[in-house]
Amino acid sequence: MKALFLTILFFAVNVKTDLLIDKILIYKNFDSKGFSTATASTHFKKLKNENSLKKELNKIELQKIQSIIKYSKCKKHHQMKLGKNVIFASFIILNEEHDFLITETVIVDLTNYKNYWIDNKEDSIWMKNFLSEFRQ
Repeated sequence: MKALFLTILFFAVNVKTDLLIDKILIYKNFDSKGFSTATASTHFKKLKNENSLKKELNKIELQKIQSIIKYSKCKKHHQMKLGKNVIFASFIILNEEHDFLITETVIVDLTNYKNYWIDNKEDSIWMKNFLSEFRQ
């Protein structure tokens, strides 16, 4: 009985549902300092309080990021260092705003505490180009 419970628990934790993202808004505020997820959470509050400018992604970019998330490895979020190349974004999912951090190797959902690790090399290259283009 215990083995059955653990098996069900394992599948319940590891099943990844597709995010149905309605809109992605990127904050136009790029700091040159590095972030951990804790300092990024604090920075998010500052961006929201200051009503920082945001840019809405077009449909192609939104679909690409949604695809990257779909095929990434989803794991429970743990505190980590993200480095300097971080983009702060609000994902509108089912009419609710979620705080996300985007880097070339991981997309962090700070609202639901999940990390989406990007394993596919092509996706990683696309993300690197997307980040550098956006930060210009």
